[in-house]
Amino acid sequence: MADDQASIISLINSEPTTKKPLKVYRFRHHHNAWKHVRVDPAKQEWAGHHTKPSDGIKLVTWNLDYEAPKPAERIRKALELLQFTIFQCEEDSPGPCVIHLQEINHQGFNALREHEWIREHFALTPRGPEKWPGPHYMYGNVTLVEKSIPIMGVAIYNFGPSTQERTAIQLDIRLRGYTLRLVNTHLESMNGPQNKWERMRQLKECEKMVKKLTHGGIIAGDVNAIDTDFDDNVRALGLRDAALESGEPKYTWGDQSPPSASIWPPGRLDRLLYHSADHMYKVRNIDIIGVGLRYENVWVSDHFGLVADILPGKR
Repeated sequence: MADDQASIISLINSEPTTKKPLKVYRFRHHHNAWKHVRVDPAKQEWAGHHTKPSDGIKLVTWNLDYEAPKPAERIRKALELLQFTIFQCEEDSPGPCVIHLQEINHQGFNALREHEWIREHFALTPRGPEKWPGPHYMYGNVTLVEKSIPIMGVAIYNFGPSTQERTAIQLDIRLRGYTLRLVNTHLESMNGPQNKWERMRQLKECEKMVKKLTHGGIIAGDVNAIDTDFDDNVRALGLRDAALESGEPKYTWGDQSPPSASIWPPGRLDRLLYHSADHMYKVRNIDIIGVGLRYENVWVSDHFGLVADILPGKR
């Protein structure tokens, strides 16, 4: 056992995480295509226009299960829930919001880029699966940003090591008086000592991302919190768990999982973990979404999503 652990630690130390810049894209109707838009942090410029930062945003994270059948139809059903129930905006803008999606496969990505509400009101990153780490590119993370939000920078972190080729998308947005960092991630899955070491290493990488900014940031995604000491590790890293602080943490996985996954009990695999050293913002009104949601006879996802309000803190 000691030899196995030593070899795992050696593996972790030998495969560094890599960071690569990402571009941001908006749909241009006159080109009928998603086009790269200019991000100029020095001018706080977004797509050539000065945008007044908002006081806060609504934040959503949702793993949409790359393996289940009918991925395009399930993506459209999830977006329908967001558009008409969560944001209640019909065809209009949902207002300042960011949506973190995980386990988007190729068919799901195409459905996302073709959706009229997304085309009209959101920027997205990355543009396609080719930016996910190879060689498989089977599924990955996508971040959607409502187009009024000033974007200060975007990067993708390819975790090292990661048996399952996991990543994090780091997004910096400007809110009134400060810059907030949002990390959309999907940490290593499954039991076993190597997977756990990789998962904890990846969580540490995310923690470093949000602590590099003066005002901190939020890790929102599927962190695969299946380890009995996961919450202890969260606290040891100095991160706060928004659902725990709400007093009503709810399971995000297990009620709609396939029978083959029954070896794991229901749990809070998806989290909003945050660091707010100077209390410029607070996370409130966190809840689960997508409970019982189906397309025909297929669950839209085996995960519930999470939604929360990011509100002004002490100013």
